[in-house]
Amino acid sequence: MMKNLILVISTLFIILISFQNVIGQNSILVKGKVIDYDTNENLPGVKIETYNGKVLLNKTDTNLEDGSFALTTKNTTDKILFTSDYYYPIIIENINKINGNGLNIGQIQLIEIPIVFTRYISKKAEREGRREEKRKFKELKEGIIVRSNNRTYKMRLKKNKGEFTFYIDFKDFINN
Repeated sequence: MMKNLILVISTLFIILISFQNVIGQNSILVKGKVIDYDTNENLPGVKIETYNGKVLLNKTDTNLEDGSFALTTKNTTDKILFTSDYYYPIIIENINKINGNGLNIGQIQLIEIPIVFTRYISKKAEREGRREEKRKFKELKEGIIVRSNNRTYKMRLKKNKGEFTFYIDFKDFINN
């Protein structure tokens, strides 16, 4: 009789602890849409990952129909990463706290990585072409102003682990 009572109490205790862990994890819904910066076309198959530091919290892909996504993650998310082949990755960083139980990002615009296959007729044309490429790249590093869904924010191109990535500061992104 006493063994059964101890077994029942310990089982209830374990269930209560598990229930508290589930309730204690505040989760949020992050949703939005990913489009091409130049053409405004929907981008299916873009990977979206949420992180707390270097710990991956959750991930999903944009859908095939309209490039939209919805992802449930912990509210301890401090950055959101968007990646797709042939496009610069985008990181929304410095997320301190997301108010409420959801974050509608709206439209994120990915910029295609330029692939140059130009053959120049003369040395002068080659110098001018290279100068134009450097100017465009410098413009990307200084930052691009994006106007999307009644929101204006700046994306800056920086080197991340040997590759270039666009960064968006969350406070600039959300305060618009």
